[in-house]
Amino acid sequence: VLYKNTTGDYYLWITQDTDDDILVKTSSLGTDFMTKSSIKACDGGYVYNAFTYNNIPYVYYYGSDYLRYLWYNKTAGAWQTGSTGILQHVAAGVYGFGTDTVYYDGKYQLVTPVPIYYSLDKRYHPDLRYYTSNNPLGGFTYIVTLAAKVEQYTDDTWVMPSLNILNGKLVLTYVDGGSDLHWQVYDGASWTDKGVIEADLGSGGGLGGNWQSTLKDPVNNQLVCIYINASDWLLYRVLTDPDGTWSDPVVIYKPRSGESIGYPHADYIDRRIVITFASNIRGNYNIYMITAPSYAEPVSGINVTFNRIQFPDAVPNQQHVNSTVFAIKNINDRPILNITWHVGNIGDIETANNVRVWSNMSGTWQSWLVGSDHNTTKIDISAYKGSEWLPGETLYWKLEILDVGDVPEDLHSGDNNVWCKLDLG
Repeated sequence: VLYKNTTGDYYLWITQDTDDDILVKTSSLGTDFMTKSSIKACDGGYVYNAFTYNNIPYVYYYGSDYLRYLWYNKTAGAWQTGSTGILQHVAAGVYGFGTDTVYYDGKYQLVTPVPIYYSLDKRYHPDLRYYTSNNPLGGFTYIVTLAAKVEQYTDDTWVMPSLNILNGKLVLTYVDGGSDLHWQVYDGASWTDKGVIEADLGSGGGLGGNWQSTLKDPVNNQLVCIYINASDWLLYRVLTDPDGTWSDPVVIYKPRSGESIGYPHADYIDRRIVITFASNIRGNYNIYMITAPSYAEPVSGINVTFNRIQFPDAVPNQQHVNSTVFAIKNINDRPILNITWHVGNIGDIETANNVRVWSNMSGTWQSWLVGSDHNTTKIDISAYKGSEWLPGETLYWKLEILDVGDVPEDLHSGDNNVWCKLDLG
């Protein structure tokens, strides 16, 4: 798993199966891991997915029968581990591998396979289960089983799920019990099983199954699913609308004669799609990286650090409900002179004359009312900030619902757009 933290540090976590160790390499560049030494972080196997929590990078992995997480304690100067309390292996020999989490609708959402005892079969089978929590490290509440008996083999299952947000909906991709590439969508109220993306990924050349990894591509506002098919080819498909369908597959890498690949993982790092995978082209399995260089090209506009503006749960007729603070960076080559915000109705909550847009650009938080046309007045940046919104500069914003009315804020029949209009210098 290759990952870049919000602090700008790069991490490469590696599962070394021969010793059941998890190794880690760190870098300040992200392209020089070959020159870096590995250190043992902990005992364990099968690193899954990484995430940032309180500006600290974490990675999920399997260890001592449970889904665990690994993180670096700067105060102690050491890597430390903890357990989520979610079981992934039972004494009967049944395993469930893979986990992902994402923050959505005010909670951390987590999907993972869990061995469950079936009395009719008189044995355990791994079920793909959906949990929520106030943090990604523990206190998870089981909500629903998304797929039952998902093992591809007698005892093991390699679901390797990915969770991403696209157009306000949660999209889950995973490998199901038939070794098919599968997906489901959550709209904030219920899950919809969307079926198979591609049937029969095969056995993975003896690597324990052909895995998948899906990432959010913010440049084109789409999901990119990276996977290995039954022919052992590394492919990708894209999804631009959670209510639509996936594109046809495109070949990224076709192994040479006698070469076998596995363990793909993908992330969006430094304006590039970065894919890591294992290959035995040199005899032993080594880790290789492929990137999409076109994503490194400069893009004019603004860079926004949120997928969906989050409001805490509210009760009917509650007033002054604030969203989380979100950041916008000016990545134009020109300054931004003015900004006008538009806030459409949020579900059944009327926002005209009922929402204020806040910014602390002047050093203190100040606000502008969204009028009857759902727009603020044109905000002159220099009048409040003292200077124009310069290229490379980040400003912080939030929204406030003045009166929820008689509609619970957490029950949205549909969210209309929040957007802004910019005047450039």
